[in-house]
Amino acid sequence: MSLRLRISGAGQHEEIRRSLEEHGADVSSAEGAELVLVAEDGAEPSVATKLWQKRHDAELLIASRGASSGVWNRLYRKWLGLPYFDYTSSLRLYHTSALRRSGAEVARPLEALVRLHVEGFKIKELPAPTRAKETRPGIMELARLRSLRRSPDAADTEELSFDKHLKKRQELIVSYLEVDVPFLNVGCGSDRLIQRVAKGVGLDGDVRKVRYLRNRAPAVVAGNVSSLPFRDESFPQLVCSELTGDGSRETVRLDELRRVLRRGGTLVIGAPKAARSLRQELEEQGFDIDAMKKVGRSEMVFRAIRR
Repeated sequence: MSLRLRISGAGQHEEIRRSLEEHGADVSSAEGAELVLVAEDGAEPSVATKLWQKRHDAELLIASRGASSGVWNRLYRKWLGLPYFDYTSSLRLYHTSALRRSGAEVARPLEALVRLHVEGFKIKELPAPTRAKETRPGIMELARLRSLRRSPDAADTEELSFDKHLKKRQELIVSYLEVDVPFLNVGCGSDRLIQRVAKGVGLDGDVRKVRYLRNRAPAVVAGNVSSLPFRDESFPQLVCSELTGDGSRETVRLDELRRVLRRGGTLVIGAPKAARSLRQELEEQGFDIDAMKKVGRSEMVFRAIRR
């Protein structure tokens, strides 16, 4: 069954409609459409059809002029810190389910782009000739969008804030793991570790971060960090490092980590504070401390072996 489309904007609707229908699209103005194609004046029917054919690739598809898209697009890219080139494209294809979940509106394309990214939805640019939709948001609007983009709840917060300290911590964690041996990263967020190591499985309670990582990491699942959705002794290695928000260390139960870790397996765990109490807890839960090292001013990272 073909998806339904709602075409909005003031583009060449009849030509676009005919081209889409020739390629199997059921074009409708119904409110229940699964996709929304925004086609402004001058949109090419062939490019609209290209977006339709790639509709399963992302929740937002942009007909993009790429790096040559102009000064304003370079400004938006730098100001918002987003990895896209064309913020003013006159041709875009949205999944309505993503619009609903993010609260984005097609009438506000720049804000919609930010909201979809913050919620972790996949956005893809397809190289195509297109005209720019003139948009000049004011300074206050740009400041608001920048604040939204840098929200601590954004899907890629950990990746965005990756600095020398986090890089040093990641290198230490990797050095504590056995190469080419599977591991579970509990409360992975959008950290680069799970994107970097092919054998890793990420778990997080934030659906936005899971949604974001599913486009970038081999294996990610949504789940409660205090009640892990895995069988006993499922993994030979576990990582649980400086969790925040829904995955704060206080909600991560050491007995659950021990349950899913194999006997003789390795647990790498970080404690931003109270390292002494964590060491005592680990020993009481049946772990032997194999190594420990301080990262930065306060965080201690342990490597513990399950007895």
